[in-house]
Amino acid sequence: MFASLVALGASLADLVFVWRCAACRAPSVREQALCAVCQRSLVSGLESCCPCCGVVWLDPPPGGGRHRCGPCAREPPPFSRARGVFAYGGALQEAIAAWKNRPDESLGRTLAASFVSGAERLDLSPEVVVVPVPSTRRALRKRGFNPAAALARPLARRLGVRFAAGALELARDPTPSRGLGRAARGARMRGVLCARRAPIAGRPVLVVDDVMTTGATMRAAAKACLAAGACSVEGLVLARVPG
Repeated sequence: MFASLVALGASLADLVFVWRCAACRAPSVREQALCAVCQRSLVSGLESCCPCCGVVWLDPPPGGGRHRCGPCAREPPPFSRARGVFAYGGALQEAIAAWKNRPDESLGRTLAASFVSGAERLDLSPEVVVVPVPSTRRALRKRGFNPAAALARPLARRLGVRFAAGALELARDPTPSRGLGRAARGARMRGVLCARRAPIAGRPVLVVDDVMTTGATMRAAAKACLAAGACSVEGLVLARVPG
């Protein structure tokens, strides 16, 4: 009886509301973040990418796509690897902006489901501790939630591993990053993050964030976790900016 009522409610919702694509606003399938056209535009971030930082190669050379990027060759990152489930841009960029700027639970659920599905393709340790990058106080006041935690929590649940929400903390709020280059973004994150030892000491850590641009935040997070005793650090984001 209950299942029938739920199905009836869903059918009525479909009649009253028009589900729309978060990117192009075209009519979409119920509770899907993107319409079929926009979904086909998504580019995997797990295929052709730097083996260290995961920067996505949209136009890799013949037989390439697994070469180390220049920044990683010059200065290897403190994490063992970082990956983005998708390349950042286009329809996905619009969907992430809609989720973060106009919080929508159904959109958040579908993006998190795509994130978890992609993460399951990676060979992650069963001992890993999943740690979200913390939001600034200003962002939390504006959005009312932490996007990284919204992705990390269902991932830890699916993997059956520990979710340590407060393992990473902000020592201070960083200055805005808009318009900053790679070097300035790195300097901006210096001394910003610290980690609590108890949840992660002696354990492999998976740091989760929504978007990875230059990798400055992920580098800072990895350094903080290693300083707190983590035996290794990997990074995973929903979207990685292409090279």
